[in-house]
Amino acid sequence: MDYILLLMIYVAVQRLAGATVELKLTSNPLPTPDQTATFLCTVTGSGTIIRWEKDNTVLNLTNPRYVSTQKLSSLDILSLVKTDSGMYQCVAMVSGIEESDFFYLDVLVNPEISYKPLTVATEGESVTLGCPCQYFTKMSWTFNGVNVSYKPGYSLNQEKTNLTINRVSRVHAGQYVCTAVNHNQHYTATGTPSLVVYYAADAVLRGPVNGTAIEGNDVNFYCNTSGLPTPRLEWKKNDMLVSELGSSRYEIRLDGKVLSISSAQTSDTGNYSCSVDNSVGGTSKFLRLTVEGPPSPPKLLTANITIYANSIRMYVNWTVPFSGNSAIKGYTLHYRQKGDAFWHMMLVHSSQVSATVPIPINLSDLRDFEFYVTAANRHGSSEESALLQVSSNSFIVVATPSSSSEPTETEKGGFSDSDIVIVVAVSGFTVCILTTAALIMLVYRRQRWALYHPRDPNGPVPILRVRSSLSESSTASETQV
Repeated sequence: MDYILLLMIYVAVQRLAGATVELKLTSNPLPTPDQTATFLCTVTGSGTIIRWEKDNTVLNLTNPRYVSTQKLSSLDILSLVKTDSGMYQCVAMVSGIEESDFFYLDVLVNPEISYKPLTVATEGESVTLGCPCQYFTKMSWTFNGVNVSYKPGYSLNQEKTNLTINRVSRVHAGQYVCTAVNHNQHYTATGTPSLVVYYAADAVLRGPVNGTAIEGNDVNFYCNTSGLPTPRLEWKKNDMLVSELGSSRYEIRLDGKVLSISSAQTSDTGNYSCSVDNSVGGTSKFLRLTVEGPPSPPKLLTANITIYANSIRMYVNWTVPFSGNSAIKGYTLHYRQKGDAFWHMMLVHSSQVSATVPIPINLSDLRDFEFYVTAANRHGSSEESALLQVSSNSFIVVATPSSSSEPTETEKGGFSDSDIVIVVAVSGFTVCILTTAALIMLVYRRQRWALYHPRDPNGPVPILRVRSSLSESSTASETQV
């Protein structure tokens, strides 16, 4: 029993004092491809090297790239390639027990990156860019020269080979650079994945200042668009396609981004829009255009002329014309007796559409009157209205007192205080209306009137003649009172 115990102690001591194995790389510790790696295996004591292993697999030393000494104490690996990287092991037999040492060989080859050249995403989505890589120890990501590996809004996987943008927008579009390195900083690899971000179409519409143009000038609308894919663009006026308006004065040019209107007219006033859209979305932008110009000519309605002692009074009215999209500043009434060379003018405030004009005149030379009216705004005067003519046969005549201080015998037998002789004329009214109007216009103050003919004291009651005429060719009618 004591003998066996002593024997075991002896063996243990022999092992402790026996052989040890040490493996070293005597060549470049960071070799590159095509170089040679040299291992030296030293066994102290009575041990013997029996084999070489790589990654727990026995090396086939018949490979011409493996060169070893007869006692296997060294191993040369010729013309290194990236697959030569791994864990090498020298195994020795010492006192019937295998002992070994290990060394990791790292062949510094360029990292190899594979990546998708182009990725397309829609604004608002999450997108991931990948740079799968081999033979690297570190990877970083940059965008526009800025490291985004730890920037807010970006995230990386554990290996840092995938870059995720949590909520992508158009500002993220562009080329990214992923850079992989290993132990030797001189050997790097890069990938350049690009990101395209689709976003909805948008537009900015510009036109004349304050949306106002002057008649006769050219007008341009500009629609600056944005969006990806490239937006489609349509021009409309009052919700109708400009291409369907059928006017040669409208022209769409510069890839549809400009709408031109040549020699603008007041009828071009309206709401204009450019509508843009793509596969993501679209919008419409609107602009109101007002084309200002001189007003249209007014339309004369009636002209009434009343004759007094030594003057006449004219009453003329007309319609309110189209303002030319600019406030009317006033009217000008033009009148003259037919045959005169010159026209008289009267300015009328814009709030009125009629005028009463007293005119001193020689009653012995009464002739037909002619009228026309024009309107004006800040852009000029309208064309002349249609000419209105009033025949002298249709004047409203009020017989005035004679120049004598006492009435003649003939006059004494004439009309009483309210007697009056009137000729009524209102262009365009019926005879019965004119007759009624004339009877109302009786004068209730005693005056001496010049009668058209003397009265027989024993004869019938004198006649109040009321004449009504619609025109020069109309037949006068008389009503006996």
